[in-house]
Amino acid sequence: MIFKLLKCALGEVEKREELKLGADAWQAIYDLSKKHDLAHLIGYALNFYDVEIEPELRASFDKAINVAGFRYAKSSYELEALSETLEKAEICFVPLKGSVINRYYSEPWLRTSCDIDILVKKEDLERATDALVTTLGYKRQFATTHDVSIMTPSGVHIELHFDLQEEGFNSSDTLANVWCSGELEKVANFEHKMTNELFLFYHVYHMAKHFKLGGCGIKPLLDLIIIRNKMGYDENKVLALLENEGYGVFYKNALTLAEAWFEDGAHTELSKEMQDYILDGGVYGSMQHNLAIAQSKEGRFARLWKRIFMPYKQLIIRYPSLKKCPPLYPFYLVRRWLRIIFSRDRKRAFDEIKLNQQVTSAQIEYSKRLMGNLGL
Repeated sequence: MIFKLLKCALGEVEKREELKLGADAWQAIYDLSKKHDLAHLIGYALNFYDVEIEPELRASFDKAINVAGFRYAKSSYELEALSETLEKAEICFVPLKGSVINRYYSEPWLRTSCDIDILVKKEDLERATDALVTTLGYKRQFATTHDVSIMTPSGVHIELHFDLQEEGFNSSDTLANVWCSGELEKVANFEHKMTNELFLFYHVYHMAKHFKLGGCGIKPLLDLIIIRNKMGYDENKVLALLENEGYGVFYKNALTLAEAWFEDGAHTELSKEMQDYILDGGVYGSMQHNLAIAQSKEGRFARLWKRIFMPYKQLIIRYPSLKKCPPLYPFYLVRRWLRIIFSRDRKRAFDEIKLNQQVTSAQIEYSKRLMGNLGL
């Protein structure tokens, strides 16, 4: 029923009909759609059908619609301000992910994003960060191996990427050389956009990363159908790019699953396994899946040890000042522990330690087999 309603939200359903389900079923639909950040799409689709649901639950769907609209309005404002600032500073940049694909949805606010993703050249990173901080009052938070996290005064999260390759995931020659690949096109003096083929490649790469780290949620599969049907691309070129870097098998099976969900396509045994794996997690997947995959590579104890005693190379990403005095590594470890203990991350950290002990050998073997079958 969720996929039927999502197809309607995409404008794929023309015939109006009555949907009769019990209160428990509608509650289950709301819970699962909220878990995958899709409740606003389901609420939008309900306006098309004749439905009777509990007033409180209908209010929850309406609230999801209002929140999605509000998030879109704030993000659009910040994206415009950010783009204008980078243009004036003469810094080349590329909008990524949701801020690009939302224009292809029947209503752009239907494709919500938790943040705004922007790519700049590595050599322009500090200048770009300074321009956003000084001109717009944005606040720099922390850096990772591929981006800098920035928060706007209105509460919109910005990920300023300087590398499209993901931490803890496979390297990619295509993404490493993106600025000189010929796959970027000028939109303004300094704003660029990806070709549709590169956009899809990056989408699949990013989806594969989340899938391997525990699950990717429903939304990337929805995006996959939108990209194919609304953006269009050279299928042969995309397949060559994906197969060259080892994502061809994953892409074909993800497309099979998306077609089964949104276009009445036929499932395969592997697409059914992908479905179960994805639906078991939320937007960012399941911690239990993540731990099973990690333990299949590192073992139970080694995984837990690395999470508690974060290696120096990872710790300096979180705390760059540690580079100046490596002997202070133990003190920075304690600093990290205290930050976790006295923040809202505490529950997640203790849940992870508990779940790490509960992962079974059967779960580890299942995850290992699934990733192997998908070429991951």
